[in-house]
Amino acid sequence: MKTVAIIQARMGSTRLPGKVLKPLLGKPMLARMLERVTCAKKVDAVVVATSDKPQDDGIEQVAREAGAQVFRGSEDDVLDRVYRAAKEARADIIVALTGDCVLHDPAVIDEAVRHFIDAGDPFAYSGTPANYPEGLDTDIFNMSALTEAAGQARLPSEREHLSVYFKNRPGRFHGLPWSVGGRDDCAMHWSVDTPQDFAFVTKIFEQLYPINPQFGKDDVLALLARRPELLEINKGGTGYEGLAKSKKRDEEWMRARRLVLGTVEFGMEYGIDGQPRPSKDEAFAILDAALAAGIDTFDTASAYGNAEELLGGWIKARSCADKVKIISKGSGRADIEQSLKRLGLRALDGYLLHNAQGSLAELQEARRALLVKHIGASVYRPEEVRSEFEYVQIPYNALDRRFEKVQGAVVFARSPFLQGLLLMNPNNLPPHLAHAKPYLEQFVAIANNYKLSQLQASLLFVLHSNAHYVVFGVKSLAQLHEILEAAKTPVPDGFIDAVRAGIQNVDETVINPSLWKR
Repeated sequence: MKTVAIIQARMGSTRLPGKVLKPLLGKPMLARMLERVTCAKKVDAVVVATSDKPQDDGIEQVAREAGAQVFRGSEDDVLDRVYRAAKEARADIIVALTGDCVLHDPAVIDEAVRHFIDAGDPFAYSGTPANYPEGLDTDIFNMSALTEAAGQARLPSEREHLSVYFKNRPGRFHGLPWSVGGRDDCAMHWSVDTPQDFAFVTKIFEQLYPINPQFGKDDVLALLARRPELLEINKGGTGYEGLAKSKKRDEEWMRARRLVLGTVEFGMEYGIDGQPRPSKDEAFAILDAALAAGIDTFDTASAYGNAEELLGGWIKARSCADKVKIISKGSGRADIEQSLKRLGLRALDGYLLHNAQGSLAELQEARRALLVKHIGASVYRPEEVRSEFEYVQIPYNALDRRFEKVQGAVVFARSPFLQGLLLMNPNNLPPHLAHAKPYLEQFVAIANNYKLSQLQASLLFVLHSNAHYVVFGVKSLAQLHEILEAAKTPVPDGFIDAVRAGIQNVDETVINPSLWKR
């Protein structure tokens, strides 16, 4: 059994940039930490896992000069970086450490590793005793658990903080909480996150290092008992602010999962903005960014030009078939089989009768054959919805609220921007949409009154409806980022009601693009 300590380190700290290389008694802080960690007797190898960004070249140099192995990978996906570092080091047991914990005690690391091994549980994860100071933290797990987490974790907090995946699955993974001794020092903050924290550890090193370079936890506690004023240097600090930020990003990620990226713009000219469709490389970049943001469902159709081929090419290039859900549209089983071929998939999450036209019986047959999980239809009118539909895709936006009483199916609201109409200046409408001007002016007035952009107002109205998902399309990476940011906007009190009261009885020649006379 090979036990490998993996130290996560990068220069891009928010509160104290470059902290891991700040000089501490004449050497970079990371070098001082490596002096300590390499003395752990239960650790067979030490790896510094940093990013592949040029700004982290200095970390690699310091680590190698200290005799540590180095792995370089993703800056933001810490879980993937540590997993690949552990795989390259052929680790059986991983002791994950962070590069801002320069007061790590090798005896504490050995103590934690021994506790983990004695448990003999392949589904366990463990760490430092709960009553020890923050800043001596370890995350310990075996390679099989890390492999599962790297492949299955989705939440930002799970990708950025290694133990969160395991803590989120108490039915599968077992924490090994423990304490040592009778005193509780967990309120002490020993990691380096701020200039005050660095000043604190500098004082500790100045007092203890000259006497004993391998001073330990008990030496630090004894010093603080003699000189309690040192605790005032970074009083009130915490090493868990990063986790709190990740949890906030989890909320944004979960909100993004209600968004479904449509691909019609990738395969054909679409909308009234006059912009060309994106190139293949641009489309791939959009798809990459959407998946990274938490959007894992993509809408397409056999009628969308070469959209299915492009989407299938991206899925193959990124090896992400197990990470995405694809919904396509057509008229029956033959179309399903052709869609699967173009997409390079064995089954679809959903298949819809396009414009409610085609054979529902053939879709039911395809579902029995496991070619598709859910069936339904993309409809234009409420009367087209049938009880047999599991998925229903409907037009829904601030002007078009005809489908608000649809029940019994998973509802996908498409056209939140009404093909771009809701984003236009009312004074710049093309002649064939001149009759939409009064409605658009009213919508813009309401948005302005609540200090929302037209994009924010359009998206928030649909996101805060009863629809389960919102389908949208973009033609550029910038548009995608705008929509993702708009989705984070809090809904002003009274906004939804103001739209409902102020915009009613919109003519169908405005809300149904198929009736727009160009």
